[in-house]
Amino acid sequence: MKRYNLFIIFLIVIIHLFLNVWILNKSDIIRIGDETHYLQNSFEFAHLLNIQDVHGAFVRFSNPASNASHQNLFPFLSGTFLYAINFFHTINIHMYICLSNSLVLLVLLLGVYFFASLVFNSRVGLLAAILVSCSPIIFSYERMFMLDLPLTAMYLWVWFAYSKSHYFKKAHWTFVAGMLTLACFLIKEVAGIFMLPLLCVHVCVIILDPMHKKLRVRNTVLFYFPWIVLAGIFIYCSKDIFLHLLWAAMTEEWVSRSFFYYMQWCPFFTLYLGPLLMCISTGLLIYSVYHSRKKINVMLWGAFVIPVVALALLKNGLPRYAMPVIPFLFIITAEALFNITRKKMRRVLYCLLVGLGLAQFFLLSLSIPDHVLAYLCNGHDPKDKHAVLLHHGLLSAKKDPEMACAVEVNNYLKREIDTGKMQLSHRGILVSTNDHEAQLMFDWINLQLCKEYHVVSPVYRTGALLMEAIPGMPHAKMASQNAASIDWLSYARTSHLIIIEDATGTFDRQRNIFAYSNMLLKNSLLENEKLFKRKHSFSLSDKRKLIVYENSAKKGM
Repeated sequence: MKRYNLFIIFLIVIIHLFLNVWILNKSDIIRIGDETHYLQNSFEFAHLLNIQDVHGAFVRFSNPASNASHQNLFPFLSGTFLYAINFFHTINIHMYICLSNSLVLLVLLLGVYFFASLVFNSRVGLLAAILVSCSPIIFSYERMFMLDLPLTAMYLWVWFAYSKSHYFKKAHWTFVAGMLTLACFLIKEVAGIFMLPLLCVHVCVIILDPMHKKLRVRNTVLFYFPWIVLAGIFIYCSKDIFLHLLWAAMTEEWVSRSFFYYMQWCPFFTLYLGPLLMCISTGLLIYSVYHSRKKINVMLWGAFVIPVVALALLKNGLPRYAMPVIPFLFIITAEALFNITRKKMRRVLYCLLVGLGLAQFFLLSLSIPDHVLAYLCNGHDPKDKHAVLLHHGLLSAKKDPEMACAVEVNNYLKREIDTGKMQLSHRGILVSTNDHEAQLMFDWINLQLCKEYHVVSPVYRTGALLMEAIPGMPHAKMASQNAASIDWLSYARTSHLIIIEDATGTFDRQRNIFAYSNMLLKNSLLENEKLFKRKHSFSLSDKRKLIVYENSAKKGM
C-alpha cells in the first residue's frame, strides 16, 4: 500500500513537470526582481563548480553578494544540480526552473505524506499530498524560481523530524530537526517566524510532562545550539543585508495592506486552497475545530495560526510569505474527512476533493479569465505584470508585450560583445526609464547575459542605484532633492553603455522619482556630448523610445 502511495506521488510530480514545461514554453514572460537574483546566483555557482573552483563557490555561498536578498542555500543547491546534470551551457532557463522545482515539489509532497502518515495514517498522508499539489499558490510558484516553495518543502521535514524525536526525547532525531531548521534559515531568514509554533509546543510539552524534563532540556540545547551558531556565522558574514531586510520587514510597507491581510478568507484563501476546493475544505476545517479533540490537531492549528499572526505584525507582506503553513490546512482537512463516520459520505467527499482539486489544477493552469485574476490579485490590475507575479506567481501561460523589445536589446548587446566592440563587466550597462515597470525588462536581459558570459550583474538600473545611494529609503519616500544629490555623470563614466528613455513632457518630481532621475541622467549625457555618443535606439510596446549611448572612453575595453 505504501509503495502504491509513493507511486501516486511520483506520478503527480511527473504530471506537474510536463504541464509546467508546456506552460512555460507557451509563455513569453520577463523574469524580474528577486527571481533574477536567485537565478544569477545559481548560474554563478554552476559556473564556479564547472571550472572546479570549489573554494570560490564556498566563499560565494558564505558571503551573499549585495544584490542578493537572502541566504544562498537554494541557489547553491540548484546550481550544484545544474552542474550535475551537465547541461550548464545548453539548458533553457524555463527547463531549468521546471526541473529544479520538480525536485522541490517531490521533497514537499514526500514531507507532507510522511509527516501526516506519522501523526495520523497513510490514507491521510496521501490525500493531504494530493491536495497540496492542487493548491494554486503551490503550483503557480513551481513555475518561478523563488525561495518560498523550497522553504515550504524543508519546513515540513522539520516537523517530521520533530515528531520522530517524540518531542525531543530522542537525541539523534532532535539533532536532525536542528540541522533541518538550519537549512530552512539558510534558505530564507523568515523561517525564524515559522519556528515559533515548535517553540510553543515544546514549552507546553516540558510543562505538561515533567517526568522527562531534564532529557528534553538537554536535547533542546542539542536542537538550538548548532543552527543558532551556524546561522549566526552566516548572518555575520552578510550582516548588512540581513539587518536591512529585518528593518525593511518591520518598517517599510512595500505593499499596502491591513493587519488582517493574511486572514482574509477571500481572496487569499482562494489562492491558498483553490476556488473549487475552498468550500469543501472550509467545511471540513470547521468540522475539525468542533469535532476533533486530539492534541495533534491543536498543534497543527497552532502551526498555521501562530506564523500567520506573526506575519501580520510585519509591515511588509505578500500572500506567498505564508506558503509554508498551507500544507497544514490540507493535513487538517484530510484528517477531518477520515473522521467522518458515515462511509458513503466519506467516499463522496473524498472523490469530490480529489476531483475538484485536479479540475482546478488543470483549469487554472490552462486558462484563467482576467476578472478571476483580478480577484486573486486582491484588486490589483491583472495587466500589471509586477503585481500579478508578486501576488500569485504564474498560474497559466502569459505573454509579456515587452518581450520583443527585450529580445531585440539582448541580441544587440550580444553582437556588441561577440564582435569585440564592448567588453562585458560587472555593472557595465546603466539603464534608466521613466517608470519602474519598464526598467524591470532589463532584469531579464541581465539574467541572459549572466548565463551566457558568466558576469555577475552586468546591467544595473537607476532604481537599484537610488536604493544604494540613499540607503534605508524605499521608492515611495524618496524626495527629489535626494535624486538631485547623486552624481549621475560619475556613474555614467564607469559604464560602457547607457540605455536611457528618450522622454519629454512634465511630471511630478515628488511622485515620479524614476522620471526625475531619468531627466537628470539624460541632461548629464547631453552636456557631455563628446564623451557619450548616441549609437542605437529601440521601441517599447507603447512606442516609447530607448536610446543607447556609448561611453567613448570605454570603447573596445
